Amino acid sequence: MVKQIRENGNTDLEYIKLSKDIFLIAQYNCAIKICKYGKHIYNLENMLLNILLYIKATKRTYPSSFLLNCPELSQKVEFLLTNDCNLDCIYCYSCSDRDKKTMDFNEARKVIDLVIKSAQIKKSYFKKEGKISISFHGGGEPTIAFNIIKKITEYANCECNKKNIEVEYDITTNGIFSREVIMWLINNNYTIHFSMDGLKINQDMQRPTISGKSSFDIVAKNIDIAQNNSAKYTIRQTITKNNVGNIVKSIRYIIKRWKGVSSIKLAPLQQTNKSQENSIQGPNFTRYFSKIRKAIRILENNHMNTDGITGGVSSLINGGSCAATRFEQLIITPYGKITTCHEEVNSNQFIYGDVHNRVSINYKRVKELKNDDKKEIEEGYCSSCAYRMVCLGGCKHRRFSESRDFFCMLQREMYKLCILQLFRKGNLNGYFKIEKIRINEMNIELINFRQNRVK
Repeated sequence: MVKQIRENGNTDLEYIKLSKDIFLIAQYNCAIKICKYGKHIYNLENMLLNILLYIKATKRTYPSSFLLNCPELSQKVEFLLTNDCNLDCIYCYSCSDRDKKTMDFNEARKVIDLVIKSAQIKKSYFKKEGKISISFHGGGEPTIAFNIIKKITEYANCECNKKNIEVEYDITTNGIFSREVIMWLINNNYTIHFSMDGLKINQDMQRPTISGKSSFDIVAKNIDIAQNNSAKYTIRQTITKNNVGNIVKSIRYIIKRWKGVSSIKLAPLQQTNKSQENSIQGPNFTRYFSKIRKAIRILENNHMNTDGITGGVSSLINGGSCAATRFEQLIITPYGKITTCHEEVNSNQFIYGDVHNRVSINYKRVKELKNDDKKEIEEGYCSSCAYRMVCLGGCKHRRFSESRDFFCMLQREMYKLCILQLFRKGNLNGYFKIEKIRINEMNIELINFRQNRVK
C-alpha cells in the first residue's frame, strides 16, 4: 500500500506522513489484538506511547509556529503579586529570603495591554479565539495584595470590553481571607484553586497560620461559601510523608462535603528548601502510588475528572509536563521580572525579560532556555528515557534540584497511569477509538507488573 502511494507521485513529505499513519494504525490494531488475547501485554505501553508521540508531532498546523509560540504574543499571564504570606507551611518552596515585596500596578497594566494586543493579532491573522487568561499565584498569598487584584481586574474588564476580547480569571490561594474577598472573587467569575491539605489534622499540622494557629476552619468556611454560591473551584492537596496515609480518607471527605468541587489535585512533595524532611521519597513513594490508585477509582465512581491526580492526559498531547518548556504564558514576579517558573520567584535562573519601562523580552535568553531543553533531551540526562519527547525535560526547577531522580521517577509513573487511563476509557484524546475490552488484567496494577518483566 505504501509502495503504491509512492508510485502515484506523492511528495516525500506526503509519503513519510502516510507511511507513519499506516504504521501507527498497524501498531494500534496489534495493541488491540494483544489486549484481547492477553499475550505479551508488556508491549502495550510502548505502542501507545508511540501513537501519542505521533499525535503530538503532527497536531500543530498553524502558518507560523514561531509567531504562535512567541512570548510577546502570549494570551496568558500569571501574576505573582507578592512574597508576603499569612501561613507558615512546613514545606514552602519560597520560604527563604522572603522580603514581602508586592507588585506595582502600573507594571501589571503594561502586561495586560500586551496580552490583549496579542489576542487581537491572533484573532485577526490566525483565526484564534479572542480571549485572554489572567491568573494570580504566589510567591506568597495573592489575596494579601487584594487591592492590586481588584485594580487589575477592573482595568482588564474595561480594556477587553472596548476591544471585544473575552477574559477569564483564576486564582491559587490558601483560602485565608474574609467573606468580602471570597464574595468579590465569586461575583467576578473567578475560578478559585484552594490549597488545603485534606483532613483537619493534616491541614493544621502542615499549614498553620503565621502565629501557629489552626487554619482549617477558615479555609473550609470559604470553600463552603464557594460551594453555596455555585462558584467554580478546585482543591489542591500537597502530599507529604505526614498525610500520605490519609489520601483516600481526605478524598472521600472532600467529595462528601463539597459536591461542587470540579477537580481534586494531589501534589506529591519533593525536596526543595525546607521540604527535605517531609517529602514522600523512599518507602512513602510506593505507599503514595498504592493510595492514588484507590483515589482514582473513587473519583471515577463519582464521575469526576482524575487529571488532578495523574498529572493530566493533556500534557501527553500538548507537549511537556511543564508550561515553562513551552513559553505559553508570561509569568510576572513582584519585582517586575518575566520568568518561566512560579516556584523561582527570588532567583534569576529562569528570567528572560522585564516590564519596568515596557514589556521587554530577551530572545537570546529564550533561545538559551529552549536549547537547554533540547540539549537535555538529545544528549543529557533525559536522552535514554522513553518519555523524553512527551515530557520535554519536565520541570526546569526540579531539573536543577537534588531531587531530580525522584521527580523523573514520579513523572514516568504518572505518564504510565495516563496512558493506561486513555486505553481503559476507549480513546486517545479523540484521535483513535479503541473497542471495549473485557480483560481482568487491564488495570492500573498491571503497569508495575509489566515494568518488572521488561529487562
